[in-house]
Amino acid sequence: MKPVSCNSRKIRDAEAFHRKLDLERTARENSTLFSEEVQAVLDQTYSVREAAGLLNISMVEAVKHATHLVGHQFRISKDKVQRLKEEMSKQKESAA
Repeated sequence: MKPVSCNSRKIRDAEAFHRKLDLERTARENSTLFSEEVQAVLDQTYSVREAAGLLNISMVEAVKHATHLVGHQFRISKDKVQRLKEEMSKQKESAA
């Protein structure tokens, strides 16, 4: 068995160190991309509470219309809230 030279050990350690740095950099990049995607969803949606207030319905009813789940929070797209508002106003007009 050939003894491991000090140089080859240093090379292995350096390679391992650079792999670790690459993994950390990739994780940071992925985290940034993920947070940008989440922010885009948050910008295009209302929370269930906001939507319930805008539509004047219960939160339970608003959850039924949820289109996204971000973390542990249900969200409703702004387009869907607008469509629901229009449908509700049409129903009120036809009922009157």
